Amino acid sequence: MKKLLYLFIVLFILFNIGFFIYNRMEIQTKYVAFGDSITEYDGTKAKDGTTLVGYTKYITDYLGIYGYNNQGFAGYTLANVSNANLVNVILNSDNRYIEVCTIFIGTNDFTSDVIIGDLSPKNSDFDDQTFIGAYQKSIEYLMNDNPNMQIVLITPTRRAEYTCSERNANGNTLDDYANAVLEVANFYDLPVCDLYNECDGFTLNIDDCTVDGLHPNNKGYETIGNFVVQYMTENDIKLR
Repeated sequence: MKKLLYLFIVLFILFNIGFFIYNRMEIQTKYVAFGDSITEYDGTKAKDGTTLVGYTKYITDYLGIYGYNNQGFAGYTLANVSNANLVNVILNSDNRYIEVCTIFIGTNDFTSDVIIGDLSPKNSDFDDQTFIGAYQKSIEYLMNDNPNMQIVLITPTRRAEYTCSERNANGNTLDDYANAVLEVANFYDLPVCDLYNECDGFTLNIDDCTVDGLHPNNKGYETIGNFVVQYMTENDIKLR
């Protein structure tokens, strides 16, 4: 009798541990952040040894969840112009349980001289070697993969070493890539958090908010995170 009781207790404990782990995994799949190094570096060490608290931490706190799926990759472009591209990451993603998705990309497309391209009709055979084509291909995949998912686009931040008038090899400015994100968002009627044009707390204090004129320090991440959370709050983007 005692053996059966012990066995029952052990099975009960194991069941509850498994249920807890399952729920934690389920919670973590509610939000996915696609991006480049600015997304990836959450939780990593800065050069001074400080642990970076990414903008995504402010989003997960706002959403009331334990964790999230970090799909940020340093140096990645959105466009498929090398193996280091985000469009293929997105096209191979599983978003069945995702409720909120952010895409924060573009600065590496600018420095990699990616052709911006033009909008194509929906359901086209998109040219994912262009910035807009890769964005359209990504968005339509995500929409089809999970029609109930809330997709939020985020324009790239400004960079200290580039003025608004400086151009890449294709003759485009960073403004052009930010405007392309706005154009794509408008085309699909998606919410877009415009860091490039509206986040003055970051732009006007870029030296204090970054470690190198681009990558945020914790002050920069806090500024970006609070700005994105404010946008989400105002546009009722939350877990349903």
